[in-house]
Amino acid sequence: MRRESHVRSCESGRGRLPPATRQVIEKYRKQAHLPLLPHRKRGMHSLRHTLASTLLEHNTPLAVISDILGHSDTDTTAAYLKVDVNRLRECALNLEEVLMS
Repeated sequence: MRRESHVRSCESGRGRLPPATRQVIEKYRKQAHLPLLPHRKRGMHSLRHTLASTLLEHNTPLAVISDILGHSDTDTTAAYLKVDVNRLRECALNLEEVLMS
């Protein structure tokens, strides 16, 4: 059974946060002394992207991240994830070992 506690985009319009939600986010952004960078995307998509990336960095399984975001397919979740170069390096094959086998 799927839990309904996932992080959803606003129902009132695609990508639009209600004013009250924007005010709460802005309040905590200021308290955390986070700068507003010019030409950077903001909004619910950015929050979902950051959440997914942070969960992945903490070794959360992709299926769990998909469930939290409310995705039925893990391929959909992949769009929210940043590439972790250090993790990719861990997966790299040793060329000498590959050629010897």
